[in-house]
Amino acid sequence: MFVSISIFSKVFLIAKFDTAIIATFSLLYFCKFFFTLELTQFRAAAAIGLSLVSLSFYMDRKFFSSFFILLISLCFHLSAFLIVLTIPILFLVKKDKYEKTIVLLFVFLMLLGIMFPMDLSFFVFLPVIGERLVPYFDASYKVVALSLLNSYLLIKITLYTLYVLWFYIWRDEKVKSMNRYYLQLFFCFSCLGTFFFIFFRLNDSIALRLSEFFSVFDSAFLLSYQKYFLKNLRFIFGFFYFF
Repeated sequence: MFVSISIFSKVFLIAKFDTAIIATFSLLYFCKFFFTLELTQFRAAAAIGLSLVSLSFYMDRKFFSSFFILLISLCFHLSAFLIVLTIPILFLVKKDKYEKTIVLLFVFLMLLGIMFPMDLSFFVFLPVIGERLVPYFDASYKVVALSLLNSYLLIKITLYTLYVLWFYIWRDEKVKSMNRYYLQLFFCFSCLGTFFFIFFRLNDSIALRLSEFFSVFDSAFLLSYQKYFLKNLRFIFGFFYFF
């Protein structure tokens, strides 16, 4: 049941944005994330899927339905509350004047995460949150620090760099005329997950759980990006699909 909810919810979200990439998205997601999420973190996977449906309804201004589904997703796993972090991004991306501000913000966050990784022991004494974090510090779970020399992380940083260069520095008239709303959303949501990975890397369990919440947008960003990218360079994305 958990797996079905998770898969259906993610396909539902992608279908809302772009039906043309559903098949490729499903294949990419299955190869990269299915076994690490749906078949190991059952409740979290279902919660992520339902929270994405909640986001979809919120974007359609169906606020009651969005809130109701979010409540259901929280019953599966509290990590579903992370979807609330996407709401400010929705408002910023709608305004063209904030395009460069958004990019600079995420560049700043990435650098901040690299230089000052978060030590979660500071949160142990907080109510509710602290109780959830205690098992990661009392040896109940074995935790290690993650390396920034991670192939998947380096690929995403490379794609982000290409995206910024092409759309904000090398941009021509064709680029300026493109409707990139969803592409920008996927870029921002993917960057948010990457920031969590970098910022909380001292604790692999927390970093992976937080970043995997936004993993669906990694795939969505990659597939949407290749539609806009120069045709003679699309083979690069073919390599990234199955790396």
